Amino acid sequence: MWLGWYFAKRLLIRTFLPGRGLARFLGAYGPEGLFPLEQDEKDVVASLSRCIACGACDTRFDAYGRTARNTLRAPSDLVLAASRSLPEWDALAAPIAELERGDLAALEAVCPARVPFRDVVRIAKRRSASQREIRAAVPALPKSTTKHDPG
Repeated sequence: MWLGWYFAKRLLIRTFLPGRGLARFLGAYGPEGLFPLEQDEKDVVASLSRCIACGACDTRFDAYGRTARNTLRAPSDLVLAASRSLPEWDALAAPIAELERGDLAALEAVCPARVPFRDVVRIAKRRSASQREIRAAVPALPKSTTKHDPG
């Protein structure tokens, strides 16, 4: 009986009240970097999983002499590792700047998996900037004045 009452109540609430789920999700997890993707971003992020780690883009990259190798070891690093975690896209600013020193169209041409490097860079720059703005707007947690006693 109670289960039926709860079901009817939920149906009435969903019928007459606007949905609050996405707004609550973004309010809770937006500052942590979880964000909804636009359709063009979904396509680009999905294209990253097509990479087969063949290394063709690494051999074709023409800007190794002009890049900081401690920031970007190879173009495949950005596709295979750095861009997989959406909450950490604000940390991609430096690797993207290094990748842009090379010819991205040549990387796309040689890639057998057709990873769109120019679109990856465009979207990562946009998301990196928006993530930095979101994190800057979140107030820092107050520092504790007492020592932590683990136990």
